[in-house]
Amino acid sequence: MENDGIPMAIVEKFQLGYHPAFRFKQDDILRVEPALTFPIFQGGICINIRCRILADDVEGAGKYRPILPGLGIAFLMAAVPNQNFCIHVEGEKKALNLYRHGFTAAGLWGVMDLERQLG
Repeated sequence: MENDGIPMAIVEKFQLGYHPAFRFKQDDILRVEPALTFPIFQGGICINIRCRILADDVEGAGKYRPILPGLGIAFLMAAVPNQNFCIHVEGEKKALNLYRHGFTAAGLWGVMDLERQLG
């Protein structure tokens, strides 16, 4: 994962992973592609896992897909102690890269993600 700019210490802290064969639909075609996995925790419990598809031909916000759609909107929060502000960005990978450089960040869903989730 360090090739994607996320050091192993952050991979371990946030329990990130890799899904070698994530299944999803794009333009009504079933596809199977590798993906990074970002668990979403609430109260210490994993409530969902968002996958960031690694295929080059999946554009924009369509790269992020939840394992279990329909569970509501959640986001990844990477908090730095004693910081009085939070940077909101689209996507978990950007949030973790900000965290890596000492910033508190929240990886939010994009508009296309919200439309897909809410149907």
